[in-house]
Amino acid sequence: MPRPLKIVLIVVGALLALLVAAAAIVAATFDPNTYKPLIIERVQKDKQRTLAIPGTIKLSFFPKLGVELGEVSLSEHASTAPFASVKSARVSLALLPLLRKQVVVDRVKVDGLRAAFKRSKDGKTNIDDLLGPPQPKDESGSAQPGQATQFDIAGVSVNDAAITIDDEIDARHLELTRAEI
Repeated sequence: MPRPLKIVLIVVGALLALLVAAAAIVAATFDPNTYKPLIIERVQKDKQRTLAIPGTIKLSFFPKLGVELGEVSLSEHASTAPFASVKSARVSLALLPLLRKQVVVDRVKVDGLRAAFKRSKDGKTNIDDLLGPPQPKDESGSAQPGQATQFDIAGVSVNDAAITIDDEIDARHLELTRAEI
């Protein structure tokens, strides 16, 4: 084997070993469950909704960087009434786009989705507060313009979904049950 090729292979092997070691250190020391109270508090503060994550959050590093959740539920705005829940969810990210400040969600898999959408007679919906992008804030709490991050979802699968839609304007009530997307 030529000497330059041997050096390149050794350098590539060393970088790969370093990445594996870094992933192992993060996996051994980082516990996403310690951030659950912060996430729940942030949702309550920013969206006035109650988020419940009773199960554990699990991270995966191989074959894709991902997060797996058990049960998760979200309340209606400024209420304790349920808006949406899932039995389990898994989200995996593509790694290379993260280096370019792009978030490419490789796969979203949701099992047991339950959601209730409502539109009142004045045209407002129960998801209006979720649709607007949050404004970045500085230390004083005032909104600051920031650099946008690109976000893309490559694929979504939903199993055993039950969705209800109440539309007071058109006086319709629709139910979709046992849906597979």
